[in-house]
Amino acid sequence: MGYIDSVGDKIRLWSIEQSSPGVYVTNLVVTATIPTELEDAEVSLRELAKLLWTLKCGLHLIVEKLNKLAKEHKAVEVSLCRENLNAEEAKITTITSLFEKRNILKIKGDYIPDCEELQVHSTV
Repeated sequence: MGYIDSVGDKIRLWSIEQSSPGVYVTNLVVTATIPTELEDAEVSLRELAKLLWTLKCGLHLIVEKLNKLAKEHKAVEVSLCRENLNAEEAKITTITSLFEKRNILKIKGDYIPDCEELQVHSTV
């Protein structure tokens, strides 16, 4: 994780990590000078581009890790739910299982308006 700090004409990208509970370590990753004069604008803009690219890559890694954590969280939730249900209730739900007995489907009319080829048929 990181943060940006600016002082004067400098922008700094810092990283911060927790090495142990209650202990945080910050490291200076990159510094860029904000261009104020035309003569050094090229060098300053290169530094700024490097800083922004480093920030972009870091944010991309954070998003990947968060997505992975979200998938793991969902898998744990599903497994906990299945543990709490009996075997019959824990089966995987599919579209066809949604239309099993005990379900009531109410549709007005014999077909979907303006789509005669999508007529509704029932085996009930």
